[in-house]
Amino acid sequence: MDTTIENLLCIIYISKSVEPQNDDMLTKILHTSREWNFEHGITGILLYNKCNFMQVLEGPSQEVDLMFEKIKLDKRHKEVLQIVGKKVKSRSFSKWTMAFRIVNRDFFEQMHIEAYNDLSNSRLLPDKPNADDSILTLIKLFIAINP
Repeated sequence: MDTTIENLLCIIYISKSVEPQNDDMLTKILHTSREWNFEHGITGILLYNKCNFMQVLEGPSQEVDLMFEKIKLDKRHKEVLQIVGKKVKSRSFSKWTMAFRIVNRDFFEQMHIEAYNDLSNSRLLPDKPNADDSILTLIKLFIAINP
């Protein structure tokens, strides 16, 4: 999954599920995502909390853009909102074709990151120039304390 720096893209988005996801539904999403991502050189993580998704996609620009277009058309969720879209020098989730965590809303609230609002109301928007890096830092910290 080696990609040149000029071609490495990271997209982070949030969305709302049209219905609560049970274990079987989430397993199906992960299985499909992992297969697609492996074949297309995409890595990332999917976070889920009470009908809310947050996902990091990273990889070759064309492949990430194509995947995100498919995601926006997926009828299983709505209010798809891209909060980060930038070229990156390296992957943050290089070991995972799609890591997954169910997150507790309290985690986001306890972090007191001033650049963001509550994930559950789809208003997790950056309001500072370096907010993109703060989002990735938050996600990496979550993974570190919740292996």
